[in-house]
Amino acid sequence: MNDKNQALSKVLDILSDWDPIGVGGEFSDDEYRRYAIRIVRMMEQGCDQYRLKQWLGDIRTVAMGLLDSRAASEIDRDVARRLIETRDEIQP
Repeated sequence: MNDKNQALSKVLDILSDWDPIGVGGEFSDDEYRRYAIRIVRMMEQGCDQYRLKQWLGDIRTVAMGLLDSRAASEIDRDVARRLIETRDEIQP
């Protein structure tokens, strides 16, 4: 597996825990792949945790049409934190 695919795989693992529409497990990879590709690019460009959290919230509320809530926003924050914590592993 090349570096790009490894980075994508790590991001998909984290997004499978985020899973705002509840597709779960192996189905989340297909559902969230386009978002994971964008996140890898954002990470390569030095995106910070705040921007990732905002972007995840926009996906959830705008692209997916889900209602915003404090709990969902906290999950976005935690996922963004995990992405930043694994930045060295994610960056190809």
